[in-house]
Amino acid sequence: MTEQILEKQIDHNDGIDLEAAFQESHIQEILDKLDQELVGLKSVKNKIREMAALLLVDRIRKMV
Repeated sequence: MTEQILEKQIDHNDGIDLEAAFQESHIQEILDKLDQELVGLKSVKNKIREMAALLLVDRIRKMV
């Protein structure tokens, strides 16, 4: 889900490599670990994913 949000924004920002920023942040590894360690709590995990996407966008905005 987070990757889908970021991929949509790549088309609008040709000068910014969101995929590279996403990979450098290691967000996916953390979210995968969260999925493995916590059973259930789907709504909580979705909210964390949304927050992670917003934080990544905020980080990129500060770099620009």
